[in-house]
Amino acid sequence: MAESRRVAVIGAGPSGLVTARELQREGHRVVVFEKSNQLGGLWVYNPRVETDLLSLDLNREIIHSSLYKSLRTNLPRQLMSLSDYYFDCIKNWPGKQLHSHNYRVPEPFKDQIVVVIGDGPSGLDICRDIATVAKQVHLSTRSSEIVVSKLDNYENLWNHSKVLVKVTFLDGSSIHADIILHCTGYKYDFPFLETNGIVTVDDEGCAVGPLYKHVFPPKLSLCLSFVGIPSQVIIFLGSELQAKWIAQVLSGKVLLPSEDDMLADVEDHSRQLEEAGIPNRHTHCLHPHVIEYIDWLAARVEMPPIDAGRTEMYWSIYKFVGQVGWSGYRDLWNV
Repeated sequence: MAESRRVAVIGAGPSGLVTARELQREGHRVVVFEKSNQLGGLWVYNPRVETDLLSLDLNREIIHSSLYKSLRTNLPRQLMSLSDYYFDCIKNWPGKQLHSHNYRVPEPFKDQIVVVIGDGPSGLDICRDIATVAKQVHLSTRSSEIVVSKLDNYENLWNHSKVLVKVTFLDGSSIHADIILHCTGYKYDFPFLETNGIVTVDDEGCAVGPLYKHVFPPKLSLCLSFVGIPSQVIIFLGSELQAKWIAQVLSGKVLLPSEDDMLADVEDHSRQLEEAGIPNRHTHCLHPHVIEYIDWLAARVEMPPIDAGRTEMYWSIYKFVGQVGWSGYRDLWNV
């Protein structure tokens, strides 16, 4: 007979909501805790920005959402759908600086020279958005091997290696900039969670661990789990399958490996990253193993793997298999 547990879900964003649904479907008693007055979490657009545009001041008013007005998903909506809910087909610099968390619309950048630091999904997308109104946009990446070049078909958008001092790039080129926009990612933070050191966030704020398959802390596997930790993943479907897995583990329908085996798996994952020269900050980055991970989760809860059509769709938006590419994809569906 399946067990019924009392479960607290912290956060009513997409991951929290789908987790609550799957827990309820398994007969668990669920309470969802959400600090804001509406559902949606990070996916709720808020035109307001924080008083400190770099989000460094601990006493600033915190705005939870990081969405900007023109944001479109960088995966086709067919990949963003849930399985049963488909979408309808540097401080000394005197200029202005802000983090992408506080970016909303491109208009304030009109006729400005802008440096965007970071070539992750947000940096790549935002620099193109700003290029529609800015005088010049310069995208700075971590790589020291980047040659200064025009990006895509934009006449006012350039690619550079990373910034060393002020707005002098590692390749020796320099510009006078009006604004620096930091698209340098986000840190994991769980101020409400006390595990006595059993689960920690690394010094960079980029890795939570130890987590078996990015979900279960081996020592607390029946008491604590995480949904939505991975990056570069098919986010909604991945969260849904993680939630189904958690719900069935708590019901006793699905058994986890032993604590030792889960820890060994975590250590093996870390060792593979180290041997491949992948930095710790990419611990939860799943590309190019996204489909493999999704299918693994699906098998745990006896669901079919991703169909061939959606698998082909996923890979088609990347320039080359095995390395994150960028084809400029943005879903254009307006709701």
